Amino acid sequence: PQGASAAHVGEILLQPRHLAGQQTPVGLDLGLARAAREAGGALAVSAATGEGCGPLIQHLAALVDEGPLVTVELESSDGEGLAWLYRHGRVLDRRDADGGAVILRTRLDTAALGRFEQMRPRAVASA
Repeated sequence: PQGASAAHVGEILLQPRHLAGQQTPVGLDLGLARAAREAGGALAVSAATGEGCGPLIQHLAALVDEGPLVTVELESSDGEGLAWLYRHGRVLDRRDADGGAVILRTRLDTAALGRFEQMRPRAVASA
């Protein structure tokens, strides 16, 4: 999309659900895991068992967690704003406040925080 920024997150080596000649799903192949390590930071993930998803999720979370911790207050009816925060940041805590507001603690990278502040200038309580 126009104006979107992308970050290189590394390589993910995805093992197919079945290895050639096998009818049952298999766990992560040791050769694939070794190849991932040798590829310098690539992550190996098994499509059959989900093995390797933990390190992948931690890696992706670390990319988002580099941003500042931000407290945001939105009206509970602002579904678009809430969805945007979940899509572009990492929501760490969400609680309902009096008067129909929702208070979220989230991490956004600096570019996403700038975009959100332009969209909802009064929503960011602290950064």
